[in-house]
Amino acid sequence: LRHLVDGKVPLYDAVRLNRLVEKTERWTDLLVGRLMDLADVSVFAFDAGRARDFCDDLTRRKEEPGSRLIWPLLLSSLRAGYRRSLCPLQPHTELNERVAAAVVSCFKAEVFDESGVPRPYWLARLLTLTHDAEMILDEAMTSFLRDEGTLEENRRWKRLRRFGL
Repeated sequence: LRHLVDGKVPLYDAVRLNRLVEKTERWTDLLVGRLMDLADVSVFAFDAGRARDFCDDLTRRKEEPGSRLIWPLLLSSLRAGYRRSLCPLQPHTELNERVAAAVVSCFKAEVFDESGVPRPYWLARLLTLTHDAEMILDEAMTSFLRDEGTLEENRRWKRLRRFGL
């Protein structure tokens, strides 16, 4: 703020910086409002009344149809709002994008949901474990049918297999 008051920052940049500060304060109040039902975190809000309004609004909307989409949409808006920085052109922007794409490409597709958002680690692990279990069961059933089963057992396994079991 001292740089703004001393006039060392051009007016255009000062206005943009002030908008960033205001946006950050509003988003902070929203995030604090999300936690206000769990604990008294109002000391972290820039405007406790605004944070309480956000809390009340989020609580009231929990009962509405489609409410499970509210928080993911808000977080997407938060990310999109900060995606543009104060400097429109950053050095090595294209290189940074290529590095980020290379890092993301190292992950298996199962780590992301349909919209490209990373799933929680426990969910990705659970999906991998269920896939592994299916493969083990399939291998065991194939081996059983091929090697040991009686005619009646083979028929029963084939019926179960037809239903994906």
